[in-house]
Amino acid sequence: MGLLRLARQGSLARLAMVYLPFRMFRSTVHNTVRKSEQHEEQLVAIDAMTGTLDLYQFAALPSDGETTIVHTTNTPTQRLLLPELEAKLGDKLRRTIFRRGFYALRDFRLELTPLDEIYVPYWVAFRGRGEVAHLEVLDAVRRSPEGDKVRRLIEQWIAEA
Repeated sequence: MGLLRLARQGSLARLAMVYLPFRMFRSTVHNTVRKSEQHEEQLVAIDAMTGTLDLYQFAALPSDGETTIVHTTNTPTQRLLLPELEAKLGDKLRRTIFRRGFYALRDFRLELTPLDEIYVPYWVAFRGRGEVAHLEVLDAVRRSPEGDKVRRLIEQWIAEA
């Protein structure tokens, strides 16, 4: 498989680290079950460029030892404002909650509290021959290959720069 990709896309030309902006939120789901109110809290982060990438979920706020301050120009600017991010995140979380069991919800409320902005690192590999370049993206935190959404987002940012 690797030889086929090498033949089609070319050899590795460059490797770069790109940091995509995400906004963290504390989400609180209020639901009444059997006449007692339940609260479910989670920390989530949504991408601040389009709001379409997969959410990051955290068990707790990252501590100083888990984060690093990096000064770089490989960071696209945040495109979505806070109200737009809240609306997109609310829609995503509602869909997830409704899939778990729409009929079990009573007096359902979703509260979103904005927290810090974070930047998630991605490795970007540039492959190609001659004038044509192909991008491959690897999430540096999850250590997994990314799909078309992230690749297109980075390609668009590069084309605009």
